[in-house]
Amino acid sequence: MQETVFVAASHMTPFMGAIATAGELLIYTGLAGLLVWILKGWGTRLLRISGRLLVGLGVFFLLSQAMWMSAGLQPSLDYEDAPAIGARFWILGLAFVLPGLFMRVVGALRPTY
Repeated sequence: MQETVFVAASHMTPFMGAIATAGELLIYTGLAGLLVWILKGWGTRLLRISGRLLVGLGVFFLLSQAMWMSAGLQPSLDYEDAPAIGARFWILGLAFVLPGLFMRVVGALRPTY
């Protein structure tokens, strides 16, 4: 089992940066939807979809953290500009789940147009 997790980790790790960047873009998209929702009163679809995708992405990072730790690895995402600052997968997972839940709750306050 651990060998399978190790092989999956070695193949998946190069793509985690792109997945984290997609999560950042979803946060910005959700914030834009929130701004439109506050100012114009519409934009709940954008807010809800961004929230759903962020929750799913955050759960993916949390499950990846658990899977990597079960194989005895310490997963982190190193950035090219600052290689000493490594973001742990569980931190990224929570950074995506919490705003996603907020967007889902706020998006549910007003009906979808």
